[in-house]
Order: sequence, then C-alpha cells, then structure tokens
Amino acid sequence: MQKLLFFILITLPVVSHSQTFNEWFKQKKTQKKYLLEQVAKLQIYLDQLKEGYSVAKDGLTAIGRFKNGEFTLHSDYHTHLRNVSPQVKSWSKALAVVAMQKESFALYKDYRSWFTNCGLLTASEQGYCFQLLANMLDAIALQVNDLLQVLTNGQLQMTDHQRLEQIDRIYGLSLHIKTSLQSFIKDMTGLVSVRKQNRQDIDLLQHLSLPQ
Repeated sequence: MQKLLFFILITLPVVSHSQTFNEWFKQKKTQKKYLLEQVAKLQIYLDQLKEGYSVAKDGLTAIGRFKNGEFTLHSDYHTHLRNVSPQVKSWSKALAVVAMQKESFALYKDYRSWFTNCGLLTASEQGYCFQLLANMLDAIALQVNDLLQVLTNGQLQMTDHQRLEQIDRIYGLSLHIKTSLQSFIKDMTGLVSVRKQNRQDIDLLQHLSLPQ
C-alpha cells in the first residue's frame, strides 16, 4: 500500500507548498465536474440494472446464414464482441467498483475541507495533503473511465471473459485506492489528534503555573 501511495505521488506534478487551497481547488474544478458526470453515468447503469430495463440483447445471429453467397459469421462475431452482455453489466464486482468509487469521492470531498479548517497543519503539510488527495482523485477518474468503457456497447472489442477480467482488474485497483485513501486519512487525523492533545496539555500547564 505504501508503494501505491508513492507511485501516485511521483507520477503526477507536485503542487507548490505556497499554493493556496483556493488556487488548487480552481485547477481541479473542471476535473471534479467531469468525474461527477462519469460517476452519474455509472449510477444510471446501476439503476437500469436494478429495474431490469435497457439491457442490451446480445448473441451471435444464426450461424451458417448466407448473404450474397458468403457467411456473415465474421461480421456477426465482431458485432458480438462490441456489445456488452447483461451478465457482464450485472457482474457483482462492477457494482462494487461503482460503490467504492462513490465512497472514495465522498471521502475526498469531506477531508479536503477538513485539512484546511483543522488549524493544526502547516502550509507545507496542507499542500502535501491537497496534492495527495488530487492524485487520488486522478486515480479514481481513471478507473471510472476504464469501467465505463468496459460496460458501454461499441467501445471495446472483447469477449465476456475479457471484460470480466478487466472488471476484476479495475476492482483491485479501486480497492487499493480506497484503502490507501482511508489509511492516509487515518494517519493525518491521528497526527492532528496528537497535536490537539499536546496543545491542550501545554495550555493546562500554563494555567497551573499561574500564581493562585
């Protein structure tokens, strides 16, 4: 997990420590809007699956059919590969990926503000937190895009088995991102908690040292 965090940190540009949260937020505004749109599209998939409509009809047309004296199997097969079967769309890990991505994005939004308002992090530490959260957001967006491609008719030419393998891969990456984000937040909230307690202890000692 530490390797994943390190990889995320080194593969994207680093924000200057002097950069304010507002500047950083403006830079990410367009990206966050795009991510929300992509997550909304995935949610539509979930709703459609749960209600049982908009399911693509899939399968090869009759093998051996002739058209102008030639087999149509080849074109039918490639059409089949470009369509997503109901089994793939309703694969449990695909639904789990959507849930994890939404949860990760919710954590991102909540703690983005918390790191700014807690009052116990230096400007340098805040810059580090903002950058890591931004990198996490980028990683989540990549998984959203990948999953959308796998689940959308006409995007990729794959067998059902290949699509399920891709969903498994996306599931694993999404789980790593989520657990890494949770671990980072736990570490930072722990640090702030220790500093808060230290400040309270100092205040108490100063109060006790005052003449009675």
